[in-house]
Amino acid sequence: MTKILHKIKISFLLIIGSLILSLTLGEIIVRNFLPQQLVRGYIQYDSDLGSYPRPNFIYHDQYGANYFVKTNDYSFRMEENIDLSPDRLRVIAYGDSFTFGLGLNYEHSYFAKLKTAIETVNTKIQFINAGVGGYSTGHVKILLERHIKSLNPSAIIYFLNNNDLVDNMVINPDYRVSTYSFNDNGEALLKDEKPFAPWKRWALAKTPYGWLNQNSHLLVFAKTMFKEIFGIGAVNEVKRPTIKSSKKPVQAVNEKSLQPQFTVSFDQFNYLTANQSKIIAVTIAHLKRIVKLSKKVNLPLIVAWIPSPEEMLPTNKNVEINLFFRSARQRFKALEKQYERYRFIDTVWPIEMNENWKQRAITLRLSDGHFNINGNEWYATHIRPQIIKFLQDQLAIPIIRDN
Repeated sequence: MTKILHKIKISFLLIIGSLILSLTLGEIIVRNFLPQQLVRGYIQYDSDLGSYPRPNFIYHDQYGANYFVKTNDYSFRMEENIDLSPDRLRVIAYGDSFTFGLGLNYEHSYFAKLKTAIETVNTKIQFINAGVGGYSTGHVKILLERHIKSLNPSAIIYFLNNNDLVDNMVINPDYRVSTYSFNDNGEALLKDEKPFAPWKRWALAKTPYGWLNQNSHLLVFAKTMFKEIFGIGAVNEVKRPTIKSSKKPVQAVNEKSLQPQFTVSFDQFNYLTANQSKIIAVTIAHLKRIVKLSKKVNLPLIVAWIPSPEEMLPTNKNVEINLFFRSARQRFKALEKQYERYRFIDTVWPIEMNENWKQRAITLRLSDGHFNINGNEWYATHIRPQIIKFLQDQLAIPIIRDN
């Protein structure tokens, strides 16, 4: 009996050893010959938001760019920690990867440039970066609820990116934090939901699954192959507008668990449709919740538009998409009637579309659509006067100067 048990033990150890050796060899092969884009190391699981940056973390990001990410004790991408002194005026900036500064070192982001300008004109203000890559308007609302309780902000600024309108339509549970429906009047009705399926929430919270997504090329490759073989749809499943004609389908990004960055682009919208009106209606519903939350605590709120490339450099080819965005911006502006401390900053109409601007506009973005260093400088300079004036009016603070 002892000999039999010994043989079983030896066989078991051989099987385990062979499995470990095979997995190690597979990892080495995939890592060197078929490298995958892993979940960025500064991302961690969050039960309400799906993903959130780690606190006090430094990460060298080399996906598509070469830059460093540093977070503070509140997981904000900033150089300093939060000052909770009662006499400090904490102004929190929300948004997606544009506000976070994806692809650029911190000092080149428009947040950093605005922070310098705002805190220079009044040293009582601490401008705080709560932007997170891939966040939709629904994510911002959840994060704001947390920060109202923990940080007692004096004002908030939501940098509403043009692609947030489509991000708000994503219904896949790996990303969305709410679902929506429409009443007979076309008004969107929202319902909060937990991100991820229950089994995946358990795996991310209780097992090494999240760590493997950030470190194992083999796991990410195996997941990708599994989905392709069994025809499982992309993570960013979107109810898309009707397309009149298109040579190729609207594309979504591949799954990067805990790391949503983009969903679809608007560049194939050919004309305004009822479905496009629904896209605007869903974002309006999300904004109304943020306005209501701000109004409840008497918190000044700015929603600042981040323009699309089509809006910055309009041509005959994108007239329809610009009409769509113009309609959206007008409706976001109309929300000012519901709350006197809310302002929508339309960053498109002040642009002078002359020949000099056309030559400059094409130099302001990276290939993936993000602002480059020059684009961040332009946007910060473009929007700074309106933000400073709003803060001056709403916080009743003296402005020393605005350079």
